[in-house]
Amino acid sequence: MPLTRKQKQRNAVMLKTAEPVPPTQIELEKMTGEEFGRAKNNATDYYRLEGQKKDGKKIALEYAKQTPQFSQRLKQLRAVKDWRYGAALSAEIQCVLKGWPSYNKKYAEYWETLPGTSGKVRDIKEYINNKLELILVEGEKDTKEEDDDKPKVERKSPIELYREKVWDTVMTDVYDMEDDWIEGKRSTIDAYTLFQKYGLTSKANGIVEEVINKWLVEYVELMTARKQKLDDDWNLQLIEGYSHLDNKEVKWRINQLNKIMEDLNKIKMSTKANKSGRVRKPKAADKQVAKLNYMPDCAEHKVVSVHPTTIIGAHRLILFNCKDKKIVEYFSDRVEGFEVKGQALQHVTSCRGKKLRKADEFLQTALSKTEKQFDKEYQKLTTKEYNPNGRFNNNFVILRTDKRR
Repeated sequence: MPLTRKQKQRNAVMLKTAEPVPPTQIELEKMTGEEFGRAKNNATDYYRLEGQKKDGKKIALEYAKQTPQFSQRLKQLRAVKDWRYGAALSAEIQCVLKGWPSYNKKYAEYWETLPGTSGKVRDIKEYINNKLELILVEGEKDTKEEDDDKPKVERKSPIELYREKVWDTVMTDVYDMEDDWIEGKRSTIDAYTLFQKYGLTSKANGIVEEVINKWLVEYVELMTARKQKLDDDWNLQLIEGYSHLDNKEVKWRINQLNKIMEDLNKIKMSTKANKSGRVRKPKAADKQVAKLNYMPDCAEHKVVSVHPTTIIGAHRLILFNCKDKKIVEYFSDRVEGFEVKGQALQHVTSCRGKKLRKADEFLQTALSKTEKQFDKEYQKLTTKEYNPNGRFNNNFVILRTDKRR
C-alpha cells in the first residue's frame, strides 16, 4: 500500500539525520530491481520533501555546470524565474549529483513486469535535460513579457533637451518681465548676464529673439498707427488694446526690447569669438602669446576677447580698453602680419585710437562692420585721436583680428 503524503513527510523528518546514501557497486550487484527502485524512490522523496523552493535554481545550475549541453548557457538559466525549477526536478538532479545511478537495468526490467505500466524506463538524465530545455524556452517568454511590461521611456534628442533648458531658464525671466509690465511695473532683464548665468550660447538666441521681436514689432506698429492716425481694423484694434499706455511708456518698452536684441547680438559675436579660440594654432603662435596680458571678457560692456593666437599673422587688430573706454586699431603691411614679443605688438605699420562716449553702440560697429564701414563710423567720433604705444595690458579686450585677403 503506497504511503500517504503525511507518512512520507513524517518519514522524511525521521530521515533528517540519515540522508539516503547511494549504493556502492557491490551493493548494486546484489540488489534486485525492486530493491533499487524502493531505495531510489526513498532518496527522491527525501530530497523533494526536504528541499526548499528557493534552492531549485541553485541545484539546477550546479548540474548545468557539469553538463556540456548546458555549461555555456548558464546566463540564460539564471534569467529564468525561480518557480519554474520544481521540487520533482530538483530531487532528481540531487540524486544524480549525490551519485545515484541515473539508469539501472534491473529496475528497468522490473518496471516492465509491473501491472498497468507502459513504455520503458529511460536514463533519468534524459528527463532532466529535456526539462531544462523546456525551462529555457519558457524562460525566454518570461523575459519577453517582462520587457513588454516595462514602460517605454522616450529619450529626447539633445536639441529638445536644450530647448527645454532655454524655456525653463531665460524664457521664464522674459515672461516674468512681461507679467511685470502688465501689472504696471517697469522691469527689464540683462540677457547677456542671464545667458552666462544659465550656461547658454547663441543656440538659444532664436527662441528668445522670436518672442522679443514679436513684441517689438507690435509696439513699433502701435506708435506708427498713433502717429499717422491709421484707421484700418488691425490698427484700430492695436490702438484700443494699448489705450492704457501713453507714448512715453511705449517708447520705454521699445528701448528695453532693443537693448535685449543688442545683447543677443553680442552673445552671437561672443560665441563666434570662442569658436575661433578653439581652433588649433601653430606652436610658434602659442609660445608668442603664452604670457600676453589681456582681458578675457568685459562684463560691463558685454564683450569677450578672441583667442590671442589669432593676432599672429593678422594684418588688422582692434582692441578695446575697458577701463579707459578707448578703441584702438593697428595695421601691418608685412606679408606675414603681426607678431608678439612679451607685451609688445611687433611689425605695426600704422595705428590710431579714440575715446568712446557711447561705447556700447560703437562696439557693435567694431564687431560686425567691414573695415570701410568701421572707418566711416570712426571718422564720426568727435573725441581726440591719439597714437597707441603698441603694448598690451590687462585692460585690453581683443575685439577683432583680420587677415589681408
